[in-house]
Amino acid sequence: MNMRMLTGLIFSLWTGLSFAGQISEATADRAWGLLIGDVITVNVTLPVAYQQLDPAMVPQVDKRYGTWLYLSKLHAENANMTMTYHIVNVPTQNKLLATPEFTIGTLNDDFVTIPAVPISIGSLLPQASDGAGFSKQPKPDRVPVLEDTRNLKNQLFITGIITLLLVAGLLLWHLGWRFKNRRPFAQAVHDLARLRWSRSAQPNQAARILHAAFNATAGTIVVQNTVPAMLNDVTWLQPLSDDIEKFYQQSEHHFFSRDAQQEPDLAKVMKLAKACRAKEKLA
Repeated sequence: MNMRMLTGLIFSLWTGLSFAGQISEATADRAWGLLIGDVITVNVTLPVAYQQLDPAMVPQVDKRYGTWLYLSKLHAENANMTMTYHIVNVPTQNKLLATPEFTIGTLNDDFVTIPAVPISIGSLLPQASDGAGFSKQPKPDRVPVLEDTRNLKNQLFITGIITLLLVAGLLLWHLGWRFKNRRPFAQAVHDLARLRWSRSAQPNQAARILHAAFNATAGTIVVQNTVPAMLNDVTWLQPLSDDIEKFYQQSEHHFFSRDAQQEPDLAKVMKLAKACRAKEKLA
């Protein structure tokens, strides 16, 4: 019985000496000023090569260790090992703690200890004046500075007025507002432009608009037989005599012939109206 106790005592002393000789060196890149979401890198110098460690006892990555740390990466090369932790929790007040301590077996039936490294985690919560716990009434660092927005409001007001005036002008143009000094062919081009987008346009309306412009210019109703007389009175239309006579000839065949032909094309009517407006501007 005494022999067994002596053998056990010798084995325990040998095991303790063996463990004591296989402690690694571990340091952290940051030990204080840490907050939730920060990353800690623990650099470990092993007493043996990493390849001699038992793979089943190596710390598992993508695993949470305790309340505060999460091991996301482990990289080893020869006797150097790097362990990357993430802080995944926030204390109510500044807290001192340590990284996990690991005891890893080797392929030679020995053991290697990775010691804990002390670190300090800060709290994001406002601290009470007595330093015990956090305050339920957070206070701002300083009174916010109010910016003067009067210039911006004035600019927005002026911009709004200009926008309303532009919209009103477009609506008046679309509804056919006539300027007092608008001349006949200028009015005809305006009406023909609106006619393109009108869904309620009547047949022959384009030709009637241009006829009205010729009548207003001549001061009387112009038909095909009176076109030469109008050109003699309105001399600035003479360069367009061929196009005007062709237009009246087509209108005569369309409006007054028994076998009515197709009405004058809108594009051709618009082209003639623009040409007459150009001469009208120079007259």
